[in-house]
Amino acid sequence: MNVLVVHAHPSPESYSAAVYRTAIRALEGAGHSVTGISLYEERFEARMSRDERLAYETDTPVLDPQVARHVELVKAAQVLVFVYPTWWFGLPAILKGWLERVLVPGVGFVLDPKSHKVKRGLGKVRRIVGITTYGSPRP
Repeated sequence: MNVLVVHAHPSPESYSAAVYRTAIRALEGAGHSVTGISLYEERFEARMSRDERLAYETDTPVLDPQVARHVELVKAAQVLVFVYPTWWFGLPAILKGWLERVLVPGVGFVLDPKSHKVKRGLGKVRRIVGITTYGSPRP
């Protein structure tokens, strides 16, 4: 299967980074084709720009080349794996921004033009996996 692994942690020495590397090795070892994206390493911009927001509901919602590359990776994936720490009871802002900028209309979902109802996107995706860490012992 074609697997996209998305990692969201700023430290390459973190436990989360170790889990990310281990997930990639394990998936490759099982015979899957794996692409990894480390959002902090790629310096992914989490903020949606004004122009992106204005384009969001158009036929061309993706304006940034990095986002376009990530969209193509998502469209090719059969499995999405997210590796991230749980911070403030949620996912890191960089990952939330990635979801908002990459899983735009036509990718993450489709809006029916007549009914304005949301229809399923992520055409090839058969599985979505979340691997998260939460908390650590206090010293």
